[in-house]
Amino acid sequence: MYRHTVKRQKNLAARYNQGDSWAVVTGGSDGIGEQFCKDLANQGFNICVIARNEDKIKEKLKGIQASVKSGKQIKTRYVVADLAKATKYEEYERMAE
Repeated sequence: MYRHTVKRQKNLAARYNQGDSWAVVTGGSDGIGEQFCKDLANQGFNICVIARNEDKIKEKLKGIQASVKSGKQIKTRYVVADLAKATKYEEYERMAE
């Protein structure tokens, strides 16, 4: 029963973080998305947040950088976009630039 209900946290850094790796988090300026950003930053990943409110993203990224426990500097980026309203390939292409 225990192994089906309580899982150990996976070491994503060992598997995916090969030097200068980036984690892209949609909705990373609030709630669960913000916590994902903090957890990934503490594992050494650089963080890219996709969200709708630019001022809020900037504020949260500062907090994410400050929350890194290892003292390592991580890089951060952000993309202002509303994925619910993106309907054309060109809109997604712009986000990837």
